[in-house]
Amino acid sequence: IYENFVETDLIGNKMRVLSPYMDMNIFPPKEIFKQFMFKDLREGKMGPDEKDQGGPSPAEVAEIKQNEQAYGTIKNIANNFGGDANIIFSVKDKGEDLFKMHMQVNPDIIMQMKPEQNYSGEVDATLSIDFDYFYDMISGMEKGKAVHTESPPWDQQKDIREDINGAAEGIKFFTGIVSGILTGKVTVTPISAWPAIVSSFGDLLNMMRMGG
Repeated sequence: IYENFVETDLIGNKMRVLSPYMDMNIFPPKEIFKQFMFKDLREGKMGPDEKDQGGPSPAEVAEIKQNEQAYGTIKNIANNFGGDANIIFSVKDKGEDLFKMHMQVNPDIIMQMKPEQNYSGEVDATLSIDFDYFYDMISGMEKGKAVHTESPPWDQQKDIREDINGAAEGIKFFTGIVSGILTGKVTVTPISAWPAIVSSFGDLLNMMRMGG
């Protein structure tokens, strides 16, 4: 809870008003998070936001294909796995699979991520992530995104913290995964895929940071 001076004419002549604010950051505890988030994922939903496509829109795909550097990065990642990368993210709790996510990268679709608990297609690598590490990673990502500010009615400015774009979220996610691989919190199977995974995710992060 804090106060700031805001210039407004909503309550008469334009004046600077000392205005009250309250920041709120809400994230569910582990058991609630596990119960509700993983329920949606096991049902094939990316989450409560139905607009989340798990990858770039058709317009964004077309834009990336016109960007020589970004498109080259996608081709390099796909070529690391024979032209079509198929990677499984498996979040485990005490050895039990809570959910699986399939990530596909190739020059046609660019990148797509979908919950696929019973995926039976080709797999180039599986990344096993401990639930505690996954929870800490996601809650850390959400600390900036989920901040909501209650403002007085005469201050209509948008809080930019409530509008973090998909690229920023992707950067945080893949940074967490790469960090987990390097520290042993995320294991890669088969172990022979380790160099290709680290190299590919590093390229993907660079592309996202450059706005590709």
